Amino acid sequence: MKTIESLLRYQPTDEDYRAVLDILEKLFAAKFDEGTYVLNEVDVEHHGHIFQFHILSSDMEDDAFRDLFYKAQSKHLDYKELQERLYQDITSGRVFELGDVKLVEDVFLLTPLNMSMANGTIDLSFSTLLPEEELDEDAEG
Repeated sequence: MKTIESLLRYQPTDEDYRAVLDILEKLFAAKFDEGTYVLNEVDVEHHGHIFQFHILSSDMEDDAFRDLFYKAQSKHLDYKELQERLYQDITSGRVFELGDVKLVEDVFLLTPLNMSMANGTIDLSFSTLLPEEELDEDAEG
């Protein structure tokens, strides 16, 4: 029997995270395949090659955007955990092929889904470096 207490005590499972990640990853992979992303190379020395993906609520069918939000909220998915799992999936090549680049872990951001619901967009930004590149940690940027 479902109770308020059982809802409050619910701990998300790997399957809960995977259900949301599968949807997000499919959307981001489609944006990559379509070439509908932003590549910012203004300050590579300080920030790397920054990719930005924007999933609009209009990119999804009917109530899918809202349903994704509620799925994440009702299962108490932790935002930082969701972001970390997405980072791992991208670095492993599960979402799209990276080739010979590395992701900059501290320049990886998935917009929290509660903000996404309010703004009508899910945003993902991450930075990559070619093997011969390094960030200049000491420079102003």
